[in-house]
Amino acid sequence: MRSKIFISATLMLLILLCVGAAAKNLPGPIKVVPPQLDRDKMKITPQSVNAELLFPSYSPQMSAGGPLTSGSMQGGDNFLSATVIPGLPYLDNGTTTGYTDDYDASCPTSSTSPDVVYSYTPAVSERVDISTCASAYWTKLIIYEASDTTTEVDCNQYSDTCLDPYHGAIWGMDLVGGNTYYFVIDGFNGASGDYTLDVQAWDPVDTTSLHPALSDGNNGMLFHAFEFNEYDTTLFWMGSRDNGFSWSNAVSWNLSGKTGTYPSSSYWGDSARFFGTLVPPTELYNGGGLFYMEALDAADPTSYTGGTFNWNSNGWTNILMTDIACNNSLDYEQFGLISFIMTLQSSGYIDIPLAIHPDSVDIGGSLWVSLNGWVANGAATTAIDIDATNLNSYMVYDYLNDSSNTWMILYWQDNFSDWGGTLSAAWDLNAGDTSSLRYPDVAATNYNAVIVCEYFEAGATDTSDMDVVVGTILGGDLSTSDLTWIALADTEVDERFPRIRDIDDSTYIATYISGNNLYYVLSRDAGLTWDAPIQLNDADQIVVAEYRSVDISESDGYNVKVTYEYIAAGRGDIIYVDIKDLMIYEFLDADGDGIIDEEDNCPGVYNSDQANSDSDTYGDACDNCPNVDNEDQLDTDTDTVGDVCDNCPNDANQNQDDGDSDTVGDVCDNCPDDPNTDQTDTDGDNIGDVCDWICGDANASGNLNVLDISYIINFLYKNGPAPDPLEKADVDHSGANNILDVSYLVNYLYRGGPAPNCP
Repeated sequence: MRSKIFISATLMLLILLCVGAAAKNLPGPIKVVPPQLDRDKMKITPQSVNAELLFPSYSPQMSAGGPLTSGSMQGGDNFLSATVIPGLPYLDNGTTTGYTDDYDASCPTSSTSPDVVYSYTPAVSERVDISTCASAYWTKLIIYEASDTTTEVDCNQYSDTCLDPYHGAIWGMDLVGGNTYYFVIDGFNGASGDYTLDVQAWDPVDTTSLHPALSDGNNGMLFHAFEFNEYDTTLFWMGSRDNGFSWSNAVSWNLSGKTGTYPSSSYWGDSARFFGTLVPPTELYNGGGLFYMEALDAADPTSYTGGTFNWNSNGWTNILMTDIACNNSLDYEQFGLISFIMTLQSSGYIDIPLAIHPDSVDIGGSLWVSLNGWVANGAATTAIDIDATNLNSYMVYDYLNDSSNTWMILYWQDNFSDWGGTLSAAWDLNAGDTSSLRYPDVAATNYNAVIVCEYFEAGATDTSDMDVVVGTILGGDLSTSDLTWIALADTEVDERFPRIRDIDDSTYIATYISGNNLYYVLSRDAGLTWDAPIQLNDADQIVVAEYRSVDISESDGYNVKVTYEYIAAGRGDIIYVDIKDLMIYEFLDADGDGIIDEEDNCPGVYNSDQANSDSDTYGDACDNCPNVDNEDQLDTDTDTVGDVCDNCPNDANQNQDDGDSDTVGDVCDNCPDDPNTDQTDTDGDNIGDVCDWICGDANASGNLNVLDISYIINFLYKNGPAPDPLEKADVDHSGANNILDVSYLVNYLYRGGPAPNCP
């Protein structure tokens, strides 16, 4: 039976602790502006490193020294007769001509080429390069594992690293010690011939991707950073404009030959602008320079710049931890807040909590520092958030209380737009006894702030028996609201390193690590109650349990992304970084075009491009007048063509036929074969004047008589006015006006001839 202040593990969620939180109101922080505050621009240069999905890929690095192990025979026909590679490096030549087609994989095309097989069983885990670049035909490489010969581990049929194009090569493949691998040399589209197999091992190295940071603009733009340790430790920054399907080149920041650690990032706004910060190396400015990264366009590494607030000349040293929160309510030079932990050893302040609000390029920044004794030395971690609803800012730090030998939380609230204004206040938070609280994180939205942290009991001397607690500050002001810790996760297994992020006005997501798995939990009432935990990582992923091995991105109110460190089961000790995209609320997208209904200008019609030519609120795909602004979409005749662009607004004519091109549709044109935009109809008989005439009535008197004969003769021979239209004088339907029309009309009027027959 565990001696804990929590109720049993079966009620691990949503249980109030037996003791309430203690919140001690502390004097407000004081403002210090160092006299030589610099904001030095630091050049950030893109490296020759690319990012494919989440992982950087490198130019091949061959192992140095050692003779090649030459093959004594060429590859075998299949797995059973595979030629064994005794060790690396290895070089062999042979031919696939005359062998059978035993294996194939689509990468990206399939083939019927004959193939040969080599097998290799590394004694220890290693990374290798496998090349057929020197072969005489278009080769394809397929790699299988003995544990699963039906699914390939990797495949390549053309590598752009081969000088002679169209050969298969696989660079930097991780092999697990003790596992047997089959290297199949295949061909493209039935091709076969002489090949050269070259297998090289990289120098042994521990590969790790640590402390990922992820920010999401919720418009396809992502900003991602993590420490990458392989041969040399590097802090990579990279961006994506397609939600992580592809990534930009990775950028590293050369800090006097050293690298930063523990990156954090935040979306500022303006479509693609992000900011980040890091913990600097102690070799630069004695650790007394606070660095920031700015990405004008996260997907374009050439837009990345950076700078530093350098306070080392004023005695500040050893920045221990940082975090950043951005808000675009002010100019981008006042991009947000950075909370950090730093030392002013000359005054006896070691690892104390600080925060900075950049004012402008000229001023450099406003540094707020707690030097009045209400917080002692020994702060370790920090987190920060800004409530976009009211611009309140919230900072949390954990620090060791020397008098009680317990870890406590310093909670600091202020206002981003009025930094150091009336809201500025700080509190000591504990569990109401001598238990400890560590690794806090904070999220705020819609006037509420929610804090999550680790909890362990009084008297604990190590990191065993850890749980996760959470507390809500309703209204976002601890001076007017209580805070009570409730158990978010309390089981027999340790729950560690929690993170939290707001989803919408009242929904929050929290994560924690337990038993090498990552769990997430949702609250839909601002942290007062929580759903049951759900495992986030894949079954074959061993999540690394350490501080900041997990980060949660900003949310669009529907989805949120979580990034974390993991080791692939059975794949050695290499640490990877993964990103999961969680749908918290159903993405309402009735037409399936990837645009949520409430933001889709045609929610019922697929139009992923959202084209809107007339700039009204209706996209072209569903606008009944796509080129004319018509917010009311009025369509009197219900023919799907809006009245303002309908050539017959009162008569249905979806096809908008207009034979005479006079802008009046045929179905409502009183002269459909004669252009008459004005539709004049003098006699009101629904036939327009331009087509309302009597055949032979040349003078338009309404009657046929000798005057019409005279009118035609006058037109033909005496330059008299022309009949309007000419067709009504062409009584013999000859297509011309001449004396024959006069004869035809005389014959009709006085000799009983046929009636006029105009065209």
